[in-house]
Amino acid sequence: MKVGAQLKLRTPLKQPSHDSVNHNYSNQSLLTGIVKCGYCGCNMVINTGKGGQYKYYKCRNKIKQNISVCTCPIIPKQKLENEVLTSLKGNIYTTDYIISIYDDIKDSITQIKKQNALDKAKLQRKWNLAEQNVSNLINEIAENKIKMSPMIRRHL
Repeated sequence: MKVGAQLKLRTPLKQPSHDSVNHNYSNQSLLTGIVKCGYCGCNMVINTGKGGQYKYYKCRNKIKQNISVCTCPIIPKQKLENEVLTSLKGNIYTTDYIISIYDDIKDSITQIKKQNALDKAKLQRKWNLAEQNVSNLINEIAENKIKMSPMIRRHL
């Protein structure tokens, strides 16, 4: 048996963490799994320097294969993430865009309220009908129009 296979047998199974459903959220990196290398198309992953003091996005090919495989430079983590956030805030999440989302949400809420009012009215009509039927049944029993069954006598 190979050494790797033996080590796998001895390694306890990893249990999924209960505090995080998605692994990408637990690593505190905004762009891991999203950013691709502009030179070779491989994922950009977090790499550290100076014992973890500095964090960089680096092409995975450079890490896993050979530094000369890709000419993509390393990019400081905070710099890249700040640029992406600034771009999102300035170009995508504009005031007009946010207002349009707000208006869409208001319209959706209005439609839901209308539907809920219709549903409530329908349920109220059903309740009123059931209440009237019960009242009619009690009146008919009281006026001896309906012969009481043993079950009805037990409940009265």
